[in-house]
Amino acid sequence: MRTIEEIKQEANQYQVFLDSAPVEIDNGDILVEFLGQLNNVMSRTGVMMAEAQKICDMARHKVYADEFKRIKELSATIAKNYVETCIADESALVTWVEQLNKTAKHQSDNLRTQISYAKEQLRLEKSGY
Repeated sequence: MRTIEEIKQEANQYQVFLDSAPVEIDNGDILVEFLGQLNNVMSRTGVMMAEAQKICDMARHKVYADEFKRIKELSATIAKNYVETCIADESALVTWVEQLNKTAKHQSDNLRTQISYAKEQLRLEKSGY
């Protein structure tokens, strides 16, 4: 299993990629290529979500195992908040990777719309409109 740092490094790469956009939005070939890359990002971030969630679950289990005596003395709400605080980094990674996946999905939906628009414009130009 990969470490949090390894997943963060890959997530950073995808964050940079998702923050960029094709320069030539009128070029259908570039849009289609970018769409293919977004599909790869969605696939990878899906795997990363599972990895990050497993790391988070293992961290939560470790806190309960290591701190059981302390946790059982707390009220349920405070105990839950304590555990969540202990695994804040792991939880933040899960949230980040989920957001990367959602962003890739939204961008691919947007690109499909742009590609459809470009195709319609081309059709209209060929028909003389």
